[in-house]
Formats: sequence, C-alpha cells, structure tokens
Amino acid sequence: MSVDQSPPQTVPDLPPQVMARFRLVSLERLERIDAAWQALIAGSGSEADGETLTRELHTLKGDARVLGLGDVGMLSQRVEDLVFAALRRRFQVHEDVDIVMTMAIQFLGMLIRRKAGMVSGGIDLEGFLKQVDAVTLEWLQQPSSIPAPNTGGSARRVRTVEPVSATPDTRDRLASLTTDVYLEHLRATGATRDRLHATFAGLARAVEELGEVALGPVVEQHLAAAKALARELGKEEETRADTGGTRVKERVLEVLGVALVHLLRNAVDHGIEAPARRAGKGPGTLRVAVRERGSEVELRVEDDGRGVDIAGARAQAEAIGLVPLGATLTEEAIVDLLFRDGFSTREVPTDVSGRGVGLSAVRAEVEKVGGSIEVSTRPGRGSRFIVRVPLASHRCDVHVFTAARAPIRLAVGAEWEIAPSVGGGARCLTEWLDLPARNPVKTPVALELLLAGDRLLVAAADTPTRASAVRWCPTASSCACEVVRVGDEEALLVRPASLHERAGLR
Repeated sequence: MSVDQSPPQTVPDLPPQVMARFRLVSLERLERIDAAWQALIAGSGSEADGETLTRELHTLKGDARVLGLGDVGMLSQRVEDLVFAALRRRFQVHEDVDIVMTMAIQFLGMLIRRKAGMVSGGIDLEGFLKQVDAVTLEWLQQPSSIPAPNTGGSARRVRTVEPVSATPDTRDRLASLTTDVYLEHLRATGATRDRLHATFAGLARAVEELGEVALGPVVEQHLAAAKALARELGKEEETRADTGGTRVKERVLEVLGVALVHLLRNAVDHGIEAPARRAGKGPGTLRVAVRERGSEVELRVEDDGRGVDIAGARAQAEAIGLVPLGATLTEEAIVDLLFRDGFSTREVPTDVSGRGVGLSAVRAEVEKVGGSIEVSTRPGRGSRFIVRVPLASHRCDVHVFTAARAPIRLAVGAEWEIAPSVGGGARCLTEWLDLPARNPVKTPVALELLLAGDRLLVAAADTPTRASAVRWCPTASSCACEVVRVGDEEALLVRPASLHERAGLR
C-alpha cells in the first residue's frame, strides 16, 4: 500500500448524534460482514450468511452515501462487486482475494471511526480501489475449481479477523496475520511478490492505526475542563494547544491523560493568579504542546502565572519535618519536593488541590513506564512541566545481519549476546521460517547466540551490527518474528527462542 498522494477527504461536520449512530450501526454491520465472509470461504456458511453479507454491504454503501461519506461508499461498492464475484464462484476464493477483503474491512472500519473534521490521510484510496479491481480481475480470469455440492467446501486455511475490535488481543492476532503476509511475500516471485508486499504495507498501517489514538481531541477536552475550573475559581484564562497530529498507543495516552489532569489543575489553582493579582499581565495563559521526538513523546504544559514559591515550599517542607531546618538545598531539590507524596505548598487543602497527591501521581505514572518529568519555574513569570514518555512498542535495539540463504535482512533482539563461532551445525534462521533459498553465500559466518542459558548456532552472510529498529507492526512475544524498520530498510526481527521451540528443536 503506497502513501496517500490523493487529496484527503474530510469527514462531514454532521450533527454528533447522527454520526455517532452511523458509526455504531456501521461497525456492527462490519462485524456481521466479516463473520459471514469467514464462514462462507471456510465452506461452513449457509444461504443466510450469503444474504447477510450482500444485504449488510448494500445498506452500508447506501447509508454512507446519504451522509456524504464518498470514500466509504466507493470502497463499499468495490467490496460489494468482489462479494458478488465470490458468490458466482460459491466463495471458492483465491488467497489474494481473501487478503484484499481483509484489508478492505480494516480500511472501512478506519474510515467509519473518523470523527468530524478528520481527514482520511494515510490511505491511498484510489490506489487501493485499483488494487481490488486488479486482484478481482486476475482471479476471475483463472479457471474455477468449484467442488461438487455437499463436499464440505474448501479446506484452505481460514484467516480469522475481527476488524472492528481494537483490543490488545485482537491487534496481536492482526499483527501476526500481517507478518504472515510478509512471509508469503518473501516466498513469492514476480508480480505476486510485489502485490503481497503492497498488501502487507496496507495491513501493517491498518494494525498500527488500530492501536493508536489522536492526542489533539484529548488535549482539547482537558483544556476545556481547565477553562471551566478557572471560571469556577473566578480566574480569567486563555488556552493554546499544539499537538502536531501526534498519535499514541493507549498506554501512552493513559499516562499523558493522568499528567494533563493534574498538571492543568495545578496550573489553574496554584499558578494562574486571580485577576486582581495579575499586575497588568492580562488573562492567564495555559499552553499545551505535544511532539514525538525519536522514541519518546514529549508533553509540555506551561502557564504564565506566579511560578513556584521556592521560599514558601522550603518553609512548608521544614514545618512538616520533610527536610531539616537550615539544610542546604538547591532550587532544583526544593522543586523536586513538589512530587513527594503528601507534600503541598498549600497549608489548607481545598476541593481542587492541596493534598499533595496530584504531582506525586503524575511522577509515579510516568516513571512506571520508564518516562521522566522535569520542571522549570520563574518567579512571577510562570512554570513549565515537561513529561517524556517512551512510545510503547515503538523502538528496540537489535543485532542486524543478512541471512545466509537469501538476501534478506534479519534482526535479533539486543538482549541476545552474539559471538563468532568455530563450531559446525549452524543453520540459517530462514530455514525455520520455511523461506526459500535464493543466492545463498558459499561461506557463511557462524554465530553463537546466548541468552539465559539458551545457546543457538546461526549462519549469516555477514557480521552483525548494532542498530535501533522501529517496530512497525508489533507482534506478541510468543510469535516467532515480526517486521521492523532499520534505517530505510525492512528487516525481519526473529525471536530465536520462540522459533526454535516452534520448530521442535529445543
């Protein structure tokens, strides 16, 4: 699947209740469409399943067009054409047809989930529609192999997909499916190889987006709550947000959500002064910015309020015995006290703050995922909190080398110790993945992989190098492999222990 080069389509700004109902009903339709398709291609479906499939697709197409969702309507039409072609062949479908149907269901779900004002960037819809047409045409030109009635249908492997669910378990299964497509692409040749790679790329992006959430609406929601709180406290406040279209995994979103709740409430209650005390500064300003920086996402929350009262914080810490009287403390150490559980600069707690819980909760949540938080403050000018959280499943350190039996880049997690080996019996990891030998090297390099008592001998075409890999479509740790990006190239990240065990060689 190529990068979208066509003009992005925007979701119509329809009444929220109309779009909400359409999404709910349409996603339920997709569930029924997928279930019926899977039953029919497995040979276990009934006439009722065929009716369900065609009826639900037709209704989805009609609803989309009524609401002005042209891209959903066009894709539904192509899928409907494909289904009717499958119906004529009694659902004895080619593997490529099943893959395209799987992708189409994924993309329909993504398009249906879009909110008002969002665009369909990231999907080359025109290119995918052409791909559907090409695969369908090629399939229909091939001889039919319809079995006689009551033979039990096709014995082909069924791909079980739940396209409208975004649970971690579902994404793991979809990621595993996507990796299977990549492996099939490595086994194929010619045009089929290219087509399977395009299919893999589209599926990988679909899986990636299923597990991601746009931060923009979340930040806006938190800022709206902060403005409402400011009004309750009799303060004037302006808010500014800059999220740059950043999308994150749910676990990252959960951490940033905790940070936003407490940092914004802290800024409104402790930082922004009442109008009478702003000394001509005008309404208070809250700024939130989010950026993806390498393997981390960075959240900045700034206000132009009074800043941290360093002297007051020190006095309060001494008063409650948190630090000894007269102890030498840097400003940084005093600011760090704000994150201590139970410590607050406010002597009397209110309904909003003062119990020493908020900032302590932020630090605990951030550090739980390996993140960090820092503070800078200027008396009378305001404070800035910077939260950095690793992008879950985004990067990993690996050893990279070329396979001995084919020009395929392989990667092994950096937790494995790798050393040259002089012993015999080294085998290429691609053998255990059932990948064909193409241009094998005459004299492979023998490598010894060591990890917690496991010892494996592996053949390679060159000496491994250390690198940082981007996990494009993360699979579960029990899976033998997944596809990663190392620099500008793709590599197959292999988990030797899982692969070895699966092959029955341990």
